[in-house]
Amino acid sequence: MDVFLVGLLLIFRSFKTSLGDLTLLLLQQLGAILFLGPQALGTGIEPSGALGGNELSYVTRRSYLGYAYAQIWNTSPTLVGLLSAATREPGGLDNMMINVQYQAGTVPTYTTFTGNFPAPQRLQMVQPVAYPYALTVCPIPVYFAEQLIQDDQKIQDIIDLRMTDCGNSTRDLWANSLWSTPGSLPANAILPISNLIDDGTNFSTLGTITRSGNVWWQSKRYNVNSSITRLLTLLYIVGVIKQQGEKPDFGVTGPSTWAQLAQDYIPPERYTSPGVSPTYMSGFDAIEVCGVPIYLDPYAPEGSIWLFNTNYITARIHQMADWEMIDFVSMLPNFSLNWIAAVVHAMQIIQTKPRANGVLYNITGTISL
Repeated sequence: MDVFLVGLLLIFRSFKTSLGDLTLLLLQQLGAILFLGPQALGTGIEPSGALGGNELSYVTRRSYLGYAYAQIWNTSPTLVGLLSAATREPGGLDNMMINVQYQAGTVPTYTTFTGNFPAPQRLQMVQPVAYPYALTVCPIPVYFAEQLIQDDQKIQDIIDLRMTDCGNSTRDLWANSLWSTPGSLPANAILPISNLIDDGTNFSTLGTITRSGNVWWQSKRYNVNSSITRLLTLLYIVGVIKQQGEKPDFGVTGPSTWAQLAQDYIPPERYTSPGVSPTYMSGFDAIEVCGVPIYLDPYAPEGSIWLFNTNYITARIHQMADWEMIDFVSMLPNFSLNWIAAVVHAMQIIQTKPRANGVLYNITGTISL
């Protein structure tokens, strides 16, 4: 703190005039420390006046809670579900290679009593698809002076706060990336849902396979063009099942779209929370349609319901870069008395069977919440 500002602050605290109050306000704006005076002087049990308020403020330590309560982060059930079921992969940080079968490799036929059958043909049935890892880094700075100031005087350790914030802000980055619009992400980011579940409308290529002409590499898209109801949702879920015989594990939509669907259940019926699983970080309310829970994701765009089959759309995390901490090192070679650390994570969301997933889009009538 500037000694000159502190001196002026103490002097003008002794003048109970309009000029003194105005000057104190000016000094506070200039950076004079506020802890010399109560934050709520004259309210509650805090006394006011020179003897009661000001003098007590000089000799009384403040009462602080032991936590810093974050106000800015949200929760994404989509990201929670993908990360909780993620698979850790070995190997180098080169592309993940997955072989996919796109046509039959053998030709069955009926035979007669003699057992004759046509000569077999050698048919190609498999091709690889490559998914690159997305490498995320979160640097954590620590100033030399911060450690001196906080020594034996900390309310919350600034390093602990930054470490916690690193996890929260990184998950927020991923959640926003998952629900980003086409063309808004850098090429080295994780793949958005609009690419993973698409028929070529938004993204012509998934991985290294072109969707055009390859119906087997396309997800089903349904243009609702109306308000959503449970009967429409059920109809399109059945449409996804028709593509490949498997039911989606869950659906995700935006808050307003979810509320519109919920109106079709209330008051005649009720929906319940599925409870909190020990393998998930949170429990979320869901509306069940055809045995498929539909979740509300604050990050998800309005007007669409995305249907996931987690047998094929999964998060793959490299085992050597799973929240790996590169410990604090001195910045002295850069002529600085500070330190820096970094948390590194290598992950990608991959899709191995697009036909098992689907999206309902152009849902109208949603309100702004």
